[in-house]
Formats: sequence, C-alpha cells, structure tokens
Amino acid sequence: MPGYRFTNYLFRTRDFETWEYGKYSPILMPSEEDRKLSPYAHGFTPEKLRQIRTGYLPNNSDLDMCDWQGRTVITYACGNQLGFCYTCEAEYEGTVADFLAANFDE
Repeated sequence: MPGYRFTNYLFRTRDFETWEYGKYSPILMPSEEDRKLSPYAHGFTPEKLRQIRTGYLPNNSDLDMCDWQGRTVITYACGNQLGFCYTCEAEYEGTVADFLAANFDE
C-alpha cells in the first residue's frame, strides 16, 4: 500500500486464472485498535510497551482465522516490518463461511 503500510486483501478463484476481489478489501487496516492489549498479554518489556503505545505500526499481516463458538476469530501480526511485531486478535460475529460469503456476491 502507499505510505509504507501492509495489510490483507481477500480474493477468490475457481481456476487460478480469473480472480475476484473481495468487496471489503482490505479486510484489516492498521489502526489505534491494534494498540489495545489483551488483559492476558504478558512478557512485554517497558520498551516494547512504549513502542506499542506510541510507535509507527504500519503492518497488519499474516492473517489466520478459525470458527470458535459461532464467531470467526482472526489473529494477525501487527508491527513495523523492521523487526518489531506482536500478535493481535479480532472477531467477526458469524462463522468463517459467513465472513467469506459477505465479501463476495454469489
């Protein structure tokens, strides 16, 4: 992306020649929400906590998702692409199948 940002786009194909772009792509964008730490987070040094709270974080990448109790749990890397990163989590109210279907006209 312009401005040194990294994120996730959603595409699909049936033949690996013709690709369809997901209508909500990019599906994640770096934001202030990525600075909110889970109450379960631990092991961050004071320097890493400062970097999370105030540093330039242009990256949302390496997305994984799974169904969990009727929701889609999405984990992804957040950081600066220069050696600093940590894992973030997001949720979608619906299954992975629902999430994917919402991105494409059937």
